Amino acid sequence: MRKITFFIALIFFVATLCTKLQAQSIVPHSIPAAPNDEPTSLVKWLTLDEAVKLNKTQPKPFLIDFYTDWCGWCKHMMRTTYSTQGLADYINTYFYPVKVDAETHDTIHFMDTIFTNPNPAKRSPNSFAVKMLNGQLSYPSTVFISSDFKFQFNTAGYLEVQSIEPMLIFMVEGVFKATNYNDFSQSFKHAFYDSVWTKRSAEIKGTSFESIAASPLNKRKTIALIGADWAVSGKVLLNDLSKDSLLYRLVNKEFNFVYMDLFDVRPVMFKGKVFDTLLIGTSRVNELAMSFAKNQQLMIPSMVVLDEDLNPIDLIPQYHEPEMIAAILTFYASNSFKSMPWQNFYTSYSEERSKKRLSEANNARKSSVRSQK
Repeated sequence: MRKITFFIALIFFVATLCTKLQAQSIVPHSIPAAPNDEPTSLVKWLTLDEAVKLNKTQPKPFLIDFYTDWCGWCKHMMRTTYSTQGLADYINTYFYPVKVDAETHDTIHFMDTIFTNPNPAKRSPNSFAVKMLNGQLSYPSTVFISSDFKFQFNTAGYLEVQSIEPMLIFMVEGVFKATNYNDFSQSFKHAFYDSVWTKRSAEIKGTSFESIAASPLNKRKTIALIGADWAVSGKVLLNDLSKDSLLYRLVNKEFNFVYMDLFDVRPVMFKGKVFDTLLIGTSRVNELAMSFAKNQQLMIPSMVVLDEDLNPIDLIPQYHEPEMIAAILTFYASNSFKSMPWQNFYTSYSEERSKKRLSEANNARKSSVRSQK
């Protein structure tokens, strides 16, 4: 319960900041000069030692900006991206932002290791930069590290607002625990910036638990997606389900689909019982949504799979890319979960999908050759 209370307590801070995050991007058209004056930003930068110390009592992911004093793009990023109010607010709240001079001659202590720069020559890198950037010394470079130091994600070059947004969500909402960045980034851009994709009409057919109960002949499994207004990765997942042709066809054919907002406190009739609200700390949340977590921490988004009689089968936490969601839904739609472990099914499913893609590619090449004759 303490974990759930702490989780809920953060929600209202996120709700106001996530909307600010969608700021206007600034795209430079030429390499900026590196003026002598030190650039400022709205991000409240810490030293590495300060961030590590703070993380011991309040864990957050790290955002480390590697720069040099001669790097024009580094200074330009400070004046543009890191000077965007909503973005800076989000970073200041949910990260420990650290600036590191990649060529400093100061000694750096990190993770029980001492890093130095014994070379007196100009533009010689500190061994900390060499280690963290895997020898790819390009500036600016941004390194994201999880609060437990078990996950690291690097990106090189200038980042405009629209480029860094999905990276921030990827870390803060724990998407990295289940999905690689490239897959999430593609779906994120589809959801928020791809004008062709966003104009697609929503194809998924949503319903409610009351409507399902009122149709006793509707003997299908049900997918319930639990989201919240602040959860950006939940919105990306809902967009995937609604507009990815493979997913919405699979859902519409095999499942009932219900969307549940964690903070929708209207009473819900479910299997003959009225579920109202739960008071957790000072926040009221959906009692039915919380019941699916079975007294564990409820991750947002989460997807609940229910059988034909609305008995919960599984709770799938966090965002997963469309290909993985398709595999999960097929696992339950085909009733394979009754006869084999998930890993065995997924291995077979992946092999079949690879064969199908290869066959489609071969057919496309043959068709192209015939058209050119």
